[in-house]
Amino acid sequence: SDLLPQGNDDMTGPIRKETSTESLSALLRIGLTRLCVPTCVDGKWEKIADTQLCPPELALFWTGHSARHDLPSFSLVFGVSKERSDYLGRWQVKEGSAQYALTARLAVQGIQTLVARSLVEGGPEGFQFDERDGLRAMHEFLEKTVDAEFAEEVVEKHKILQRSACGWVLGGRYVLPVELESWDTLNSVLDLTADDEKG
Repeated sequence: SDLLPQGNDDMTGPIRKETSTESLSALLRIGLTRLCVPTCVDGKWEKIADTQLCPPELALFWTGHSARHDLPSFSLVFGVSKERSDYLGRWQVKEGSAQYALTARLAVQGIQTLVARSLVEGGPEGFQFDERDGLRAMHEFLEKTVDAEFAEEVVEKHKILQRSACGWVLGGRYVLPVELESWDTLNSVLDLTADDEKG
């Protein structure tokens, strides 16, 4: 919650007050309930007006820690080693180590890019993301808290990945951030961070 401002009364803008840890979970759930159902039209993702992806009954499925766990989990799914993934969430820099700080920044950026690209285009060979486990857990939660018919209806709206030769993907082409220049640079960053961690 550090540096995250609170919202005003109607949640249309921020106020000059820091969000507490307790408030963060509530804010995340409010945000989730305001999402529309996405759809892919001619290769571009759009929202379907006047729809709700996450009804209030589903909001409690996520905790304040859910979003924090996503990137580390995805990075391991797409083949990033635990050594490299451990850079995620490290807020303390080793004393006197400017090189470590630079390496950590590059590692995090590299992992973010790899995960984003893999979700759009497909992961490295042999590494694929499968959303079915998450959807199954969502269905079980709603079946217990509401009923099976409602669970089926809501879960269906969350099925957005498409089957392709590269596995389950969002589809389209991922544009590489300018800072990384090329996919070779990205691969180099991920490889070098592993070496740096060892030595």
